[in-house]
Amino acid sequence: MNGLHPYGSLRASTALLLCCAMLLLGAAGGYSLRGVERVEIEAPPEEAAQPQETEALRAKESPAVPDAAAQVSQMGEDTVSPDATVIWRYQMACGHTVELEDAQPVIGKTRAELAQTYGVDAVESFSPQAVTLCVASDKFCPQHFVLKLENGALTVRKTNEQLTEEILLTLDLELPADAAVECEAGLAFDSMEDINVYLEGLDS
Repeated sequence: MNGLHPYGSLRASTALLLCCAMLLLGAAGGYSLRGVERVEIEAPPEEAAQPQETEALRAKESPAVPDAAAQVSQMGEDTVSPDATVIWRYQMACGHTVELEDAQPVIGKTRAELAQTYGVDAVESFSPQAVTLCVASDKFCPQHFVLKLENGALTVRKTNEQLTEEILLTLDLELPADAAVECEAGLAFDSMEDINVYLEGLDS
C-alpha cells in the first residue's frame, strides 16, 4: 500500500464525526434525531382564568350600596308615599280656612323634615299614606274681593281656587291718607258692590 488511507475509510470516519456533532447539538437545543420537537411552556388554564374569578369574588365580597329609600327604610323612618293623601289646611288672612289636596311637594319627606320646613305645629297628622299640614297664608280666601294699593296703583284682586292672587281691574282714584294706609294692607269685601259703596263713602 502507498500509505494513504483508503477513500472509503475516510468517508466512514467523517460520517461518524457528523453524527456525534448532531447528537451534541440536538441535546443542547432540545431536539432529537427522530424528528424536530419544540418545547413550549404555557400557563395552566386555571391561572389564565384567575383574573375573572378574582373579579367575581370581589363582587360577592363587596355588596351594592343601598339607595336613599332603602337607607331610610333601614333607619325605620316613615316617609310620605307617592300615593299618599296630603291635605293642606291654610289659615287665610280673612280668618277663613281653605283646604287643598296636593302630595307632590312632600313626597319622600319624613315627619322631622316637614316640621323643619313648615314648623312643628304645622304637622297635624302624619303617616306614609295620609298627612295633614296647617299653614298660615297672607292672602284672602277665594270668597272675597280685595281692594289693595301697591306701588301707587289701586287694584281689585281675588284669590282663585289654587290660592293664586289675580288682579281683576285697576282703579284710577286718589285715596285719602288714612284709606291709603288701609288699602296697602288690603281690604276684603264680599262683593264688588261693597267695594263701590266703600269708595263712594270716601267722597262724602
